[in-house]
Amino acid sequence: MTVLEIIDVARDLINEPLDSSRAFPDNSSGFWKDSTLINYLNIIQDEVQQNIVQVFEDYFLTQTSVDLVAGQKEYALPADFVKMRRVEDNRASTSRPVELMPITLNEKDNFVFPYNDSGTSYGRGYYIKGDYLVFDFEPANAANSGVTLYYTQRVGDISAATSVSEIPLEHHKALVWGVASMALTQQQSDNNVAELKYERYLQRMKLETENRVTQRSRTVKKKPNRPIRRRSV
Repeated sequence: MTVLEIIDVARDLINEPLDSSRAFPDNSSGFWKDSTLINYLNIIQDEVQQNIVQVFEDYFLTQTSVDLVAGQKEYALPADFVKMRRVEDNRASTSRPVELMPITLNEKDNFVFPYNDSGTSYGRGYYIKGDYLVFDFEPANAANSGVTLYYTQRVGDISAATSVSEIPLEHHKALVWGVASMALTQQQSDNNVAELKYERYLQRMKLETENRVTQRSRTVKKKPNRPIRRRSV
């Protein structure tokens, strides 16, 4: 569903439909401005994404490269960064990158990863400090795309009428009911039904998103042993 479709369905649910041919955003007709409902949509979208990540943390996985600077340990995280999943050092002269291990701040002077190439230490550790990624080593030389980050990215705000949320299409009903619930709260009206519907779609989404790989069954059921019947003599 597009932004306009989500907002219009939410308007239908709260009994304030607007003509589909109206200008968008319409911030003058009716009680709820389109711009207000767009703000609600982005708030709900963020909450829905957090629920998805809780049950399937790699759903919004992406990657980016970091250009290393000689002598520099701290690097700004991507603007859409939520959670780090893996960090790889690409500088080693091997066919495969070396995984950098997450460490705590207190471990930064004691942690050593057992990999060494021509006397130069690669693949040590890193920790996150605020909006910065901090390595437990200082690169001796600059290296373009020296490190690769795999991380959960934040879903971007949407506002254009034809924009489509990155939330899976099959779960856009949760967005609709979430917007409707917030709109009724703004009006100080009873939003119990809308909130119940929103929570129900959230729970359904969690169940359907928990394991997206169903190529093989998780367990194999074993047939119960049949009791041995002894024949009477």
